[in-house]
Amino acid sequence: MKCQVLRQFVRRGVSQLPGSVIDVPEEMLLKMAGYVQKIMPPSHCQARKVGGRICGRPLRDGVNGFLTCTDPGCQVPATPHGLVRRGGKAK
Repeated sequence: MKCQVLRQFVRRGVSQLPGSVIDVPEEMLLKMAGYVQKIMPPSHCQARKVGGRICGRPLRDGVNGFLTCTDPGCQVPATPHGLVRRGGKAK
């Protein structure tokens, strides 16, 4: 199970620093309660849209194994009119 390190400790001779993400077996979670925190994946899209609003649509497992938004329009970032895209020409 993926966990984030909260307090520094030594595991198998290697120092685990706070903020690191490590795999911890289920049976060890109770013993390491003060040292690690289970990472819960988000259940809703957190993408910020034009106008400052958050998408908020539910997430699903994508083709490549990563979570993706259920809204097909959310997959491509919006570009406000008038901005020059990378490699493009200004109008």
